[in-house]
Amino acid sequence: MTKQKSKTKITKETHIDNAMDNMPTVQHGIEQATSIANDMSKGESIKAQINSTAIAWFMPFQEAGADVEYLKNYAKAEKNNLKRFVRDYFVEACSVAVVGRSGLAFLEDKNNGPDAEFTAMEGTLSINPKPRTKKYIQQQYGKIISAVGKALKQAAKDAEDGVDSSEPKEKTVNDDFTRFLNALGKAEAQTKKGKPDNSIPETVSAEFAKFMESLPDLIKAAK
Repeated sequence: MTKQKSKTKITKETHIDNAMDNMPTVQHGIEQATSIANDMSKGESIKAQINSTAIAWFMPFQEAGADVEYLKNYAKAEKNNLKRFVRDYFVEACSVAVVGRSGLAFLEDKNNGPDAEFTAMEGTLSINPKPRTKKYIQQQYGKIISAVGKALKQAAKDAEDGVDSSEPKEKTVNDDFTRFLNALGKAEAQTKKGKPDNSIPETVSAEFAKFMESLPDLIKAAK
């Protein structure tokens, strides 16, 4: 019985080791992390592209059995080799993408505390080279890892809801009449605030209320 258990354990570990051997190279990860970091600076308009890059990048890890939780810090006693591998891989790739190999060495040096400073001559931070604290650099590579995590969670939610949030939404173009009604609605809301600052004279509020009451029912319904 003991020998059977040992055999099963070895088989499982061998499977994980084989899966890790087939993971993307760190250089590939650096390229993906750099792409995501650059796209993040462009705002929400490029969110679909960020998600697409992140999901494709994480796919081999997911196929090996990893999920979004594997991107988080693990405890020193963590025995899941795949979890340790995935987290270490993304930290390395994202760190190098931000501050280069020399910056990674700085981050890994335990003699450097949170306030220790480093000037990046490589990576995305080299665009504006100046001294930055270890804590700041960690926040920057952490943002990339977080973007990957958010993309995975959004993909899972889309699959559950049966939708594709990456599809462009149709923009509603308001005509002058709609804008007019919206403006009236906002003005009316100001006159009916529960805790007004009394900057609108009561006479103005009263006259505006009469004006609103005089509007045709059709306009009031459309408001």
